[in-house]
Amino acid sequence: MAGAGFVAFFTGPSGSGKSTLARALEARLQRCDRRVEVLDWEVTRRHLIPDLDLGFRKTHHVRRVQRMGFVCQLLIRHGVVAIVADIAPLRRTRDEVRGMCGGRFVEIYTRCASPRRLAGRLIVREVERTRRGILPYPFHWTFRYEPPASPEVSLVTDRESVEESLSTIVAKLVELRYLPAGA
Repeated sequence: MAGAGFVAFFTGPSGSGKSTLARALEARLQRCDRRVEVLDWEVTRRHLIPDLDLGFRKTHHVRRVQRMGFVCQLLIRHGVVAIVADIAPLRRTRDEVRGMCGGRFVEIYTRCASPRRLAGRLIVREVERTRRGILPYPFHWTFRYEPPASPEVSLVTDRESVEESLSTIVAKLVELRYLPAGA
């Protein structure tokens, strides 16, 4: 199965390291001569579906993640590794994407043991995103994030380095036979 396309789906609360780890995984996979595409929520929202006027309501999140799932389905069909970095707050939507991708889906849950450590940085980031028009207002969540029931990988990102987290992810991908041993 090494060489087959699959989805590495990073999910977790805002500021938990999804995009950082997605880019680190992208670089590692490219060094292994894998074709990789990263679908980060900000980029896909701005460029993939800008004319659909998807806001930040629950139904908008569902529709956006479903559309990203469809793109993932197309990519993995052609042997591409689709790396998604998205809060994707609803468990059922993430499970729907897993089903769309025929089970070739690795859920990577990123979280922080101490969210307060990130609070100051998040406030600055959310205010900047609001100023640039990416978010309608800071701290835009009006519903709860639903943690995965049984992710393939679970990381506590404020207790380990990016390289330690990346090593955990790669080890799981080798175990699942998405990557060859020694990748």
